[in-house]
Amino acid sequence: MSRPRRVAGTKRAVAGAAAVTAAAVLSACSGGTSTAAGEPGTATGAPKAGGDARLLITQAIFSLDPAAVQTGNYGAQGGYMQALYDVLFYADIATNTVTGQLGESIEPVDDTCKNWTLVLKPGLKFTDGTPLDAEAVVFNWERIQDPETASPQAPKLAGVTASAKNDTTVDIRLKTANCAFDRIVANSLGYIASPTAIKASGKQYAEKPVGAGPFKLAQWNRTANELKLVKNENYLTPGEPHLDSVTFATAGNAATVIDSIVSGQVQLANNVSTPTAVDDAMAAGLGVTTLKPSGGAAYQFNEKKAPFGELCARQALAYALDPAAIDKALNQSQKVGGPTYGLMDPSSAFYDESLKFPSADPAKAAAAVKECEAKGNPLHFTITALPGTDQKLAEYVASRLNQVAGFEVKVEIITAADAYTKIFVNRDFQITSYPGGMKFHDPDPLFGDWLSSGGATNLTGYATKEMDDALVAARGSRDEKDRIAAYRKVQEIWTTDLPFWIWGKPISFFVHDAKLTGVEPVNGGLDILLTQKLAYTG
Repeated sequence: MSRPRRVAGTKRAVAGAAAVTAAAVLSACSGGTSTAAGEPGTATGAPKAGGDARLLITQAIFSLDPAAVQTGNYGAQGGYMQALYDVLFYADIATNTVTGQLGESIEPVDDTCKNWTLVLKPGLKFTDGTPLDAEAVVFNWERIQDPETASPQAPKLAGVTASAKNDTTVDIRLKTANCAFDRIVANSLGYIASPTAIKASGKQYAEKPVGAGPFKLAQWNRTANELKLVKNENYLTPGEPHLDSVTFATAGNAATVIDSIVSGQVQLANNVSTPTAVDDAMAAGLGVTTLKPSGGAAYQFNEKKAPFGELCARQALAYALDPAAIDKALNQSQKVGGPTYGLMDPSSAFYDESLKFPSADPAKAAAAVKECEAKGNPLHFTITALPGTDQKLAEYVASRLNQVAGFEVKVEIITAADAYTKIFVNRDFQITSYPGGMKFHDPDPLFGDWLSSGGATNLTGYATKEMDDALVAARGSRDEKDRIAAYRKVQEIWTTDLPFWIWGKPISFFVHDAKLTGVEPVNGGLDILLTQKLAYTG
């Protein structure tokens, strides 16, 4: 198929959706673009001005500094970062195009994709009055590149040189050609902070963040993990945002989320990790926005810790488990879920029926166990899980594996507040499904984040020259046929090396107040909401 021309415009993404049971992310192309918006209870009618909304996310709020963003999906940091800073660009899920928000366009200078030109909309200002111009973009990116900043996003700007050509134009030069650089900007590098505020506050900047987004900081209650933002009266688009305020809060008891929306205490949630969240929301007449991406529920292996540094250990686990049995045991929903055996949804241009993950083969599992034992690598390990559905999955998997000769498996339960530090920072796990639920609509840019040896969110420690070379090749062309062929090679390597093992269909949705409109996710896989569009109707 021909690849859509990726030129930033003013078009908004159509209703798509969000939230995966184990907050994780990739991002992507023709991988499941069918949506199911307008479910029972979804708001209709013109948006009204005013009102407040309480929006639940899944992770603790630990920083308001764009340079500190580790996981940019909605349920982690992307939700409130967009509200504070907006985005330069976003990936429209329906059309698979990179679209302008604060930015006007981002295009390669030529087909080599080594040099790019980024153009901003004119007259942009931060809430402190500082111009959001080309110099501001360069300042923010150079700050990310500065080793003293220790930004998780630094690998995405490795070897990149950016300079202001004029007030609205940034000249970008890459060390390595990358025809998906616009998607990297859209997903990870589009939160721009006021240079004036950063210089004034220094290392304390996160306490007094200043952006150009639809909302600005009112109060950050760290103890309660709540962030209240109020309307930016001077926002870019007249009449937006519609709401007077939004409060982001970390979800506590997942079992009470639907009731909280019904009672009006909460207006929106994603990543509701209960087996029947979508079913219950529909039965209650709430708004439901769903999406059908590629990827799925996954376990990731820490290859820097025994036993999963050996391929035989990863293969033994995969062959010892049956995706259909896992789904039958744990999935109570009639609306979402199901087992899966491959990486791509059948609707994806990247789908290849022959590429499947190993599963449910006792003879091969036994052979892999013996191979590991012969290497002095016994399959004794602990699954790290969060409370709720993740814990139930871990306990079920442990019980099944412990029935297979050679396995000795325990389960460790950690809190959502501890998960970021333990897993993202310290890499203190052997195997976990946090944040292993992987969903995407195009392999770029987050395949590189997860699978390349220098990937920004490569938590597994997986690193091979073969995969690195395959990813470079995949980003070397804008032609869709070339990309499909290159990403077939990436899939072959992935399903063979198993840095992740995917077993279940991705579960992706928002549930929300029936009168709340504008729930239209962008950046598929990260599922960011443009909070300026949120409004009440009726």
